[in-house]
Amino acid sequence: MRRLIPIIYCTLLMLFCAVSTAQEAGNKDIKPANAPAPVIPKVLIIPPEKKMYMSDIDRSINKETQMSVPKIRDAFRTGLDNQLVSKFKPTYRVISLLKDSVKSQKDLQFIYRSVSYKYTLTSGKEKPEDQKNITNGQITTPTHGDEERYMRVGINQPGLLEAMHKKYGAELFVFISEIDLKGALSSDPVPTREAWIHFTTYNLQGVQVGGGLAKAKFDPGLNDPKKISSQALSVAAKIIYSRSIIPAPAPDNKTPVKGH
Repeated sequence: MRRLIPIIYCTLLMLFCAVSTAQEAGNKDIKPANAPAPVIPKVLIIPPEKKMYMSDIDRSINKETQMSVPKIRDAFRTGLDNQLVSKFKPTYRVISLLKDSVKSQKDLQFIYRSVSYKYTLTSGKEKPEDQKNITNGQITTPTHGDEERYMRVGINQPGLLEAMHKKYGAELFVFISEIDLKGALSSDPVPTREAWIHFTTYNLQGVQVGGGLAKAKFDPGLNDPKKISSQALSVAAKIIYSRSIIPAPAPDNKTPVKGH
């Protein structure tokens, strides 16, 4: 009996230690009840102005759907906006200024008055001769040549992004500057159509972190704006998302926003 007492004691001690260790391990996995929830950043999507819509296919769409040009344009603005919201939503809290046209109309007009547009090379640096073209003493549109360009958005109004951040809490700003729907070329081996979406993305510090052309091909026989949005604008929105979340450049490489 005396020999059993130490054995029983040791067994109980080992069980006690095992239970204590398991409890400590379990407690490490339990988060405090008052632990702050992770902060999900907000992105503000600014749709293009109505005048920044170009299309070679409106006549075909009208012939098949009887939709007027303004309705076709609005359908593509809404379709692109819906696709962008869908692509950014898993990562960001998305604010669309096109979702509530009544409340956001004033903000959109303020934003449109506060920005400028300029065709900019998608890669490389601008050449002096590309900046302007003088004919008979008048400055006309730049000579584009064969180099690919996009309609870049510049911020003219100091404090624009800060004002939108204060109102909406946004930290990323995606400007869609132009929707351009290209018709199929007869010279193409396989005729197709293509959507070119011009965009510029800024962070809260006013640093451009993305921009360029998001291109997507679609069926040349497709004339339903909803189906075109689902087929082509969905791809373009995914490209815009992937090229808008790159890290901001180092402080010494910041591009100033004023005066653009």
